[in-house]
Amino acid sequence: MKKLTLIDDWKKSYKLYTMWILSFIAVLPQIWNELTIAGVINSSALPKEFAAVITTLGVIGMTLRIVKQNVEKINQQVAQEIGASEPSTPTTDSATDTTK
Repeated sequence: MKKLTLIDDWKKSYKLYTMWILSFIAVLPQIWNELTIAGVINSSALPKEFAAVITTLGVIGMTLRIVKQNVEKINQQVAQEIGASEPSTPTTDSATDTTK
């Protein structure tokens, strides 16, 4: 099994906007239920299963956010899947070519 590595400065990941958003998503069911109990929202409480799924997805998202991705390896795999062995040279369009 391959060992997972974390992103650089993972201890400062609480400063990342994505971590804030995913944290909000993870606690959103609890906020909704508390606002319903307080009478701020005139709706029924979220089903327990739905709340558990939303919270779990938020926590999984935060965990995956701090795992380092091997971008070079991913790019090589994608290139092999599409059948490109080498990066192709960009082509110029005569309408956008400003060198004329």
